[in-house]
This record gives sequence, C-alpha cells and structure tokens, in this order.
Amino acid sequence: MNKEVLLIIGCLLMMVAIYLSSPHEGSSSGEKDAASLINSIRLNHRPRVLYFYATWCGACRQYGPVLKSVVADYKNSIDFQSVDVGDSSYMKLIRQYQIQSIPATFILDCYGERIFGQVGYIDRQSLTDILAGVSSSLSSEPAKKTAAK
Repeated sequence: MNKEVLLIIGCLLMMVAIYLSSPHEGSSSGEKDAASLINSIRLNHRPRVLYFYATWCGACRQYGPVLKSVVADYKNSIDFQSVDVGDSSYMKLIRQYQIQSIPATFILDCYGERIFGQVGYIDRQSLTDILAGVSSSLSSEPAKKTAAK
C-alpha cells in the first residue's frame, strides 16, 4: 500500500475513535462519577433520584415501570437518573455508591447529600409518599431559611 492510502485509513480510524468516545445523540447524558453528579445537582438546585439497575435483573424489570410511572408526577421538581450497572462507563459511580445489590434507589437533596437509600423493590405508594415528602420539603425550604434569619 502506498503512504496516501495508509494516511487515509489512519485518519478514518481516528475519526471513528473520536466519534465513539464523544457523547452523541442517543447516548446517556448521566454523570459518570459522584463529583460530577453532585456538581450537576448543585447547579440545577434540584434533588435527584438515582436508580441503579441491570437489564438482566428480574426485580429491576418489575420496579422500573413503577419508578417510571411516578416520574411524570415529579419531573418539574425532581431529577431522575437511571444507571445501568452493566455499563462499564458508570463503574466509578457504582463503586462510589457501593452498589452491591440491585435494584437500588437513592435520593439526593439539592446539595447532593443522600437523604434516602433502599435496595430492592419499592411499591408505587411508598415511592410516591417518599417523593412527596422530598417535594414538599423543597417548597418549605425558603420559608425555613426566612424564619431562621
């Protein structure tokens, strides 16, 4: 092969590598480590539900639709992020949250502090009650700060 063909092949391989390593349409936009996650939460000043799951997990397949059904009710006040434990790009986040069993649900407040954590299935009513408590604490937060002054 001549040098021009090798140069073209090398350039094409670099373009493919850059494309595969960069975020693009359809890719996950979730934070991959706890520091990025907490920065994002503080920037948005909204609590976040972290749901750790796997596609092969039977309990996750039962719980996933329950979680999805409440997302619409709280999407204006709480952010939701699903983390597939089978996705190796999330390994740092999975280790930082010490995920050993799934499904696992964590709720982080507006400052990135863990306020709830549970491994296993959570029924719809219990999840709704928990999220309602988080949502109501948000609406009373400015009143608490004003009362403290």
